[in-house]
Amino acid sequence: MNIKLKYVCKERLPSGNFRYRFQRQGVKKVIHGEPGSAEFMANYEAIRDGIPKSSAGPAVKGSITWLTGLFLRDVEKRVQAGLISPLTLKGHRHHLGHLVDAYGKKNAYIPRGKLVQFLDQFSATPGARDNRRKSIAAMYEWALDREHLDPLKYQNPAKTIKRINKGSKGFYTCTIDDVRAYMKHHAPGTMARRVMIVEICTAARREDLRLLGPFNEFRLDGRPWLRWTQSKKPHRQVEIPLLPMLQEETADVRDGTYIHTMGGTAFTHGSLGNYVRGWFNEAGVKGSLHGVRKGLSSILPHLGATSYEIDVLLGHEMGSDESKVYVAEAERKGLAQSLGEKMKQVKW
Repeated sequence: MNIKLKYVCKERLPSGNFRYRFQRQGVKKVIHGEPGSAEFMANYEAIRDGIPKSSAGPAVKGSITWLTGLFLRDVEKRVQAGLISPLTLKGHRHHLGHLVDAYGKKNAYIPRGKLVQFLDQFSATPGARDNRRKSIAAMYEWALDREHLDPLKYQNPAKTIKRINKGSKGFYTCTIDDVRAYMKHHAPGTMARRVMIVEICTAARREDLRLLGPFNEFRLDGRPWLRWTQSKKPHRQVEIPLLPMLQEETADVRDGTYIHTMGGTAFTHGSLGNYVRGWFNEAGVKGSLHGVRKGLSSILPHLGATSYEIDVLLGHEMGSDESKVYVAEAERKGLAQSLGEKMKQVKW
């Protein structure tokens, strides 16, 4: 398979096999995974989007730069072993990169008060500030467990620093009316419409959704199915029927990913979310990709799905109370509407 990706070259090994290597600004790394697979693309993007090493010079043992390097190398190994998502590595690189830029040369035993001052710089964006605190806490917890720092003399400085984004209500949960307005605005043949169809038919998280393609298809008892391994813990393998609506929508895609940019490449994790929010705005309704996934339990009954079908698609326990409630609510609304039409015919 020929893979055309920026900063990537194909190399022949002495064995006659090939491997793909990422090369940019002196950084050379082998991209692990089957070329073209979801794992391969995720590892490529984790390398590509990683923050370059600090230009402050070689890390001094005992410094924050030194500690960060140890931690990130360990996270990289866990990603390669399939224990954690490449997105986790990407997030740690980003958040800890800011700490290295500010205090890289300082002693790793940073005072809690100094760390609070550092985080206060990001208070205008509470979510980003809290995510930086989370990465720093994870690094120090890891370092203390492995005694890179003395657990008898030092405690995790980020562990007792409080989050400031507790009041967030999270993502708006989309309704069936939001999705109908979206589909009415975006005509057949558009990528905006395809993204919605793939999401409704798979309920996949964004990182998995953007990498789904024909290579995930297989046949079971003569019928087409989809199979993928979730990028997020617990990394379950998902197997679901390839629904007729999705099969029809993606029939023209036999290479690459179902959803892609105009250049034919997979969307990045961030750009896909931004595009979907923009497409909702164009349709004149509020919504996001995560909002659709959150709302699927209430959206699917309106499309005729049973509670058991919803449980299979969303990965719930079979016969879950949550799915039964949404199906009953949809049926109740339908019955009420039907009753209202009949009542109109009553002559008083």
